[in-house]
Amino acid sequence: MDKRAKIKPNLPDITSWLLQAEPMSKDPFINRMWATGDSRLIIVAGSDTTAATLTHVFYHLAREPAHVDILRKELQQVSSYTNLDLKDLPHLNGVINEALRLHPPVPSGVQRQTPPEGLQIGRNFIPGNTLVTVPSAVIGRCKYLTPVLVEIY
Repeated sequence: MDKRAKIKPNLPDITSWLLQAEPMSKDPFINRMWATGDSRLIIVAGSDTTAATLTHVFYHLAREPAHVDILRKELQQVSSYTNLDLKDLPHLNGVINEALRLHPPVPSGVQRQTPPEGLQIGRNFIPGNTLVTVPSAVIGRCKYLTPVLVEIY
């Protein structure tokens, strides 16, 4: 973190936000330890989720090799493999998004709190200020549930 703090990138990166965060303590050592811990968490969390997603992408590509040919043709049209070049490739992004839909790297979902007045979902009433969680895998697979949840979120 000390080395990174001395580097000024052209574009802000995730570490820029960590370094600009409000201090957790008046002690600089404690603040550096917080920043170091947060950076380690980001690296581990990003590595695990990326590895899981890539595993599923390659699994599905191995099962459906026709998509590999489409991806190769699509990738031959870009001059470099930067985020700016790859973000607009429809088939590549479709493959990634489908792998994320079918195999969410964090399948537990995120919590939401119902509004104070409660929430009616179909025939079910959920009382106000209730924490609810719907697993990401369910949202990505249930054609009846997805429109309702999109409206709620």
